Amino acid sequence: MSREVIMWLMMGVYAAIIIVIGWLGYKRTKSRDDFFVAGRSVGLFAGAAAFGSAFVSASSMLAFTGFAYVYGWSIFPARLLAFGVGWSVLMIVGGWFRQLGKVSLIDFLTSRYYDGKVVRVWAAIAILSIQVVSLVVQFMGIGKVFNQITGLSYAASVVIVGILVILYVCMGGMKAVVWTDVFQYIIFFAAACTIAMFCYANAGWVDSINSIIAGVVSPKNPVPGGMLNWNAGLGAWTIIGLAVSVATQIPSTPNYIQLASSTKDPRTSRLMFALGSLLTTGFYVALFYSGIASRAIIGGVPSVIADPDTVMLYMLRNLFPPVLAGFVLSAMAAAIMSTVDVVLLSAGTTLSHDIYSNLINPNATESQSIKVATIGTMVVGGLAILGAAGRLFDMFWLGTFSAALYGASFFFPIILGFCWPRATKEGMIASSVGGWAVTVLATVFKQQWLAMSGGIPEYFPGLAVAIVLLVAVSLLTPEPPERVLKEFFPQKLSRRNVASA
Repeated sequence: MSREVIMWLMMGVYAAIIIVIGWLGYKRTKSRDDFFVAGRSVGLFAGAAAFGSAFVSASSMLAFTGFAYVYGWSIFPARLLAFGVGWSVLMIVGGWFRQLGKVSLIDFLTSRYYDGKVVRVWAAIAILSIQVVSLVVQFMGIGKVFNQITGLSYAASVVIVGILVILYVCMGGMKAVVWTDVFQYIIFFAAACTIAMFCYANAGWVDSINSIIAGVVSPKNPVPGGMLNWNAGLGAWTIIGLAVSVATQIPSTPNYIQLASSTKDPRTSRLMFALGSLLTTGFYVALFYSGIASRAIIGGVPSVIADPDTVMLYMLRNLFPPVLAGFVLSAMAAAIMSTVDVVLLSAGTTLSHDIYSNLINPNATESQSIKVATIGTMVVGGLAILGAAGRLFDMFWLGTFSAALYGASFFFPIILGFCWPRATKEGMIASSVGGWAVTVLATVFKQQWLAMSGGIPEYFPGLAVAIVLLVAVSLLTPEPPERVLKEFFPQKLSRRNVASA
């Protein structure tokens, strides 16, 4: 039996299992709460696996290993710092969100910033625009995986697998997403460990790998010994920029917040993120090691140097036994699809719950809300498929751009919204719009910005503008009404009432 037949058979089995889980989710979805937040019934271990699945993406399985293949150790401190800070903040705010009992990030923003229209509409526009960019990255990963391994055309790969994901999300909502993600997490965690063991068998441990890559140079990393130096390949400013963009993106991502709202209680939410982060750390360590080891195993393959995202695909095609290659291919698809599904559901929630049910038709029935979410999921997924088919951008940097947009648009409104009673709706709107717009402009005119700023990353100005506008505009506008203090800062309101008495 040929390698291609074996891999297609394994992918067929994987796809069948995903569809069955989606169907079971559909059978158990009886209400809006079931569809959007799984009836708030997600437990610790299922939630931890679902979070890990949502976090691990095309950038992880493809771009992360490719980056390590080209730059070596320099990617490690950036990701270590970013993940540690971002996960820690998410663990705290996740418990806060669950305690509030909201469905979505936009629910929180409109309640905390006491504006049911302007805040809701702007937040929906910003979130949907970022989600489309994020989904494009994932669909690009799908195209690369199936094109390189199966020979199926890039465009056909994007369309076929994209439709499969959209199908099971539309069928079962959050229940289907959580349980398919649990299954997918098990697959790609096992695959990451398997890849690492394969690399160890062929390249040895760190000291052996370092001795091989010590003199490696390439057009993307021209400094001799650069792969052993934490900042020789990327430079300190780039590493700091990547770390800050990802660290602020993690607690600002709507799908993580929606997952927190799906748990049984605030304690489960916090423990879910803690356990999920711990497990996912092991996954990334395995991938990071494998990416560096791959350089020692295959050397500087010109086609891989030109497109580092394909390093794992090259090894699957040329080094791995067929059964193992088929398993790892399924795991790569699982890593990508498990991120796509939760982002698609979040987009459908934004369109149905945040826009349709709250602004257009407040009297919408449950069936109407679910129907709008289903249609919205299809539309957003379709736009992302079209965007990915164009292959206009690099996966890693496009993923980092979407992360920077989340942080600049929502990080400070979320954090100060919970911690600073004086933050006002005018400050929030100015901060989010300003942060989003400046990040887009700084990215579009990246070279001009870097030249003018002396190398400060393009992700910084959006965050700086966001915090300055939030604080300054809030101080220049009237305080939030008492009902906001009552809901979010009851202790402060109590102290104020005692003092006035």
